[in-house]
Amino acid sequence: MLLNILNQKRGEKKVNIPISFFTWIVAALPIIVLLVMMLRFQWGAEKAAPLGLIIAFISGMAVFDASFQLVFLEALKGVWSAITVLIIVWTAILLYEVVNEANAFEVFRVEMKKISPNELLQVLIFGWVFISFLMGITGFGVPVAIGAPLLVGIGVSPIWAVFIPLIGHAWGNTFGTLAVAWDALVLQTNIGDNSELLLSTALWAAIFIWIWNFISGIAICWVYGKKEAVKKGLLAVIIISTIQGGGQLILSQFNQTIAAFIPATIALIVALFLGKTKTYGNPWRMQGSKIMDRENNVQDDEDYPDMKLSQAFVPYFILSAITLFVLLIQPVKNYLGQVSVGFPFPETSTGYGFVNEAAEKFSPLAPFTHASLFLALASLLGFFIL
Repeated sequence: MLLNILNQKRGEKKVNIPISFFTWIVAALPIIVLLVMMLRFQWGAEKAAPLGLIIAFISGMAVFDASFQLVFLEALKGVWSAITVLIIVWTAILLYEVVNEANAFEVFRVEMKKISPNELLQVLIFGWVFISFLMGITGFGVPVAIGAPLLVGIGVSPIWAVFIPLIGHAWGNTFGTLAVAWDALVLQTNIGDNSELLLSTALWAAIFIWIWNFISGIAICWVYGKKEAVKKGLLAVIIISTIQGGGQLILSQFNQTIAAFIPATIALIVALFLGKTKTYGNPWRMQGSKIMDRENNVQDDEDYPDMKLSQAFVPYFILSAITLFVLLIQPVKNYLGQVSVGFPFPETSTGYGFVNEAAEKFSPLAPFTHASLFLALASLLGFFIL
């Protein structure tokens, strides 16, 4: 069945790849080795990845009848695809460093704690809502790196301060960080040219992610105080999850790049207002919560910067404004998107007839509509303002 689909897609050229347990294992071997080396033997990615690459080269030529030219050209495609992701990583880290050097995260910790005296809502804001906002625009470990110290600052024990953000921001991994993961998935699966399939895939992805998003909110309440905390936080979880998951579901059908960022931003604003409501505006905490370490939570506000909460958010306001202006105003997006960078690649094929089609511009990068430019501009302007 799979071979028939491939043959129909590639026209007159017949694909005769041998399908067996052996070839399946060989195809998966580079990934298996990578995971085993990193998880079992604690190798770093810089050591494990080259080993996986070598295995992929050898298995491609020895088992799947690929020429050296083919595997070399496909490796170059991989390098180019990685660069388009790496420049987002670098600029995301740059934004984090700018905000961190200005001590703005200390402002977030102190001021957000004042917004609501409800300890559970504080944990939800820091461990779920705020880091989801960060995941929408920074990602790559930054939400956990920021969220964990903030949670420790309000009394969460260190191990839980790491665990909670890992759970809380997971829903934003696909459409977050201005959808770099989604773009990579679309690129690797070649569904970008089929708009109907693309939107259908985005729809189902968003549905499953929404389910996980709701579970994440409930899970954070549960670890804080089991049934009593779930009961207390249920309304907040329903409201926030509806905005995050439901908003992402809607936007996934229009613009996947901002499908997580916009709902996460709205959810953050709404969560802050929840702290002023009757339900969450009064002091409340569970004295026996297993995730809290109040005895060792000593606050040191001597280095508190002379900065308002709104000022601390300036780089993120700038990032939001630039992103919305460029991506939501179609004429602007179309004009800036005219410039693109890519490299030509010739058609290649294996001895089994599997064809990689030629490309005049493989995976073209539009620098003026790319997330890395938005992050770089926000970092630069934030540096001079903060």
